[in-house]
Amino acid sequence: MNRGFIHAGTQNIICTLFKVYDDASSELTKRLFHYILEGENYPSALRKAKLNLIKQKGTDPMCWAGFVLIG
Repeated sequence: MNRGFIHAGTQNIICTLFKVYDDASSELTKRLFHYILEGENYPSALRKAKLNLIKQKGTDPMCWAGFVLIG
């Protein structure tokens, strides 16, 4: 499906490589868009969002680490 979006002209896709969990995904997405709205580019915003979750106690990377940026 990701290839279809790329062939249709989408420049960037953020997708998951494996099953992720709703609560952790929601938190990652909030942080991701926070950094994007601050002017970060997509790779940097995703990296910072993941680093924030690593620093947060009680978050398991298996719940959110599957997010990758394509494009």
